[in-house]
Amino acid sequence: MGRRALLVAAVVAALVLQGAPLAVAQELAYPGGSFSDDNGSGHEANIEAIAAAGITRGCRLGSDHFCGSDPVSREQMASFLVRALELPAAQEDYFVDDDGSFHEPSINALRLAGITRGCRLGSDHFCGSDPVSREQMASFLARALGLEPVEPLPVPWRLELVVDGVVGGTTDLQAPAGDDRLFLVLKDGLIRVISDGAFLPEPFLDIQELVRKDASERGLLGMAFHPGYAANGRFFVFYTDLDGHSQVVEYRVHAEDPDRADAASARAVITFEQRPTSPTHKGGQLQFGADGYLYIAVGDGGGAGDPFGHGQNPFTELGTIVRIDVDRGDPYAVPAGNPFADGVDGLREIWAYGLRNPWRFSFDDGLIYIGDVGQTGWEEVNIADAGTGGINYGWATMEGPECLGSSSCDTTGLFTPQVSYPRGNGVSVIGGYVYRGSAIPEMVGRYFYSDFRSDWIRTFRYDGAVSEHYDWSRAVERPRFIWSFGVDGHGELYVLGRWEVWKVVPNS
Repeated sequence: MGRRALLVAAVVAALVLQGAPLAVAQELAYPGGSFSDDNGSGHEANIEAIAAAGITRGCRLGSDHFCGSDPVSREQMASFLVRALELPAAQEDYFVDDDGSFHEPSINALRLAGITRGCRLGSDHFCGSDPVSREQMASFLARALGLEPVEPLPVPWRLELVVDGVVGGTTDLQAPAGDDRLFLVLKDGLIRVISDGAFLPEPFLDIQELVRKDASERGLLGMAFHPGYAANGRFFVFYTDLDGHSQVVEYRVHAEDPDRADAASARAVITFEQRPTSPTHKGGQLQFGADGYLYIAVGDGGGAGDPFGHGQNPFTELGTIVRIDVDRGDPYAVPAGNPFADGVDGLREIWAYGLRNPWRFSFDDGLIYIGDVGQTGWEEVNIADAGTGGINYGWATMEGPECLGSSSCDTTGLFTPQVSYPRGNGVSVIGGYVYRGSAIPEMVGRYFYSDFRSDWIRTFRYDGAVSEHYDWSRAVERPRFIWSFGVDGHGELYVLGRWEVWKVVPNS
């Protein structure tokens, strides 16, 4: 339902767009201004300006009241526009249901100008007492200003079901470069191979006996193939062990079966100690960067407001992204370019910190994209130079663009997310990937992300600033409970519902 104050703001903006000389009233308080009931509304300057221009004369309560929170009727809208645009009077009576209305001359003038064509009851009815919806107001203003129609954005993609009825719940999907198979990571401790749209009978890896999965954020959470997988058969997994700690372990493919891992090849790489009583904020994404190093996202370990101060403590791996060299050292080496490589101001393994629960992150064209799950106020996507270490993403001093639990805080040195949305739009961001496949040229360069509870899928471009930020919710059918994204060996993108896998395909 429209509101008088919002209508005024729209009319003022329309007149300015049209080039009308509309001065803002200087006296906003009553007496001195036109109305006594618009102080503090946020729209008072526009209300007073439009009154000074003779476009409004107040409402039914008298000349000193505007009634800004009242709904706007279609006949009131007609009078606003006729006065604002100084439309000529009409000689003909177009509608049968406006006889005796104070606004009848305005209604007819609006019809003569082609701005209205009547209402849903037919061409001889105007429905003057009906409230004006926002979409109706858009049509009124577009016709009044002679605006050219803007064609809706084409929908070049859709989701195609690959598999459903997944037992164990999805967490990740990866594939070696150039490989036609999909490797689906399941929370319960399995990695299943999807080939030609169906699961192979035997799992690629079965570590169910090692994995603690008794909460939504525990389990087998991620995997990454070594850049040289085709030659060395190495891959890495991230899971919570039976004691609740987070483990990164290396495995190798079976020497005689490319569809099976060699379970006996397990080699522990790094352990992140967690509080066994906390089931949340584990992170779990693994990615190899362009530098060949393994990057590991680790959550702050849980607890409202980061009670143990992990986020702002560079001497714990919790709440960080870790960077290690798994091709040197035993079991790894610390890259010399790590920001705390000397161990003086932080742990040597840390690449970035100040994160709550990074779910998920990815690399593209020299940038790192991190979806960090918020607490009660904001969800966020951070985009940074992938070659810059030591970035502090702000948690728990900040949540999204705001200070956490305070109107002010010291934000010196803290990274501000380029994309954030309040909890009214979602409750758990799902970071995704920039599309670099070949099947949908229109989507190349767009970053896909989602929200677990709201299930929308949004995309944007980033070239120093966010642009072309679209929500595809009304255009693309989506699964419920989007859990993650994945990329196949050819750069094509996948959306993981909790119990199914969908592929982003051209919309023919």
